Amino acid sequence: MEFDVGIGPGSIAVRSQRMVRWGHRIERFIQDDNGQDLIEYALVAALIGLGAVVSMKGLATKISSAFTTIGTNLTSAV
Repeated sequence: MEFDVGIGPGSIAVRSQRMVRWGHRIERFIQDDNGQDLIEYALVAALIGLGAVVSMKGLATKISSAFTTIGTNLTSAV
């Protein structure tokens, strides 16, 4: 196996620089916490949505009961 020790695109020096750049990219990716905010907002939105669904189920039962009472009163009044 031959190694190109010159200055062309396949040389050891160029490949070494590429590896260093990839190392820096990986370090920045690991240290970057910008996505953390997005995840927190998504969790808050999911919690609000869950609360809305639970409260709507209780509200739907009360509304149904109110309409049933109104219907019964109207039927008995006629």
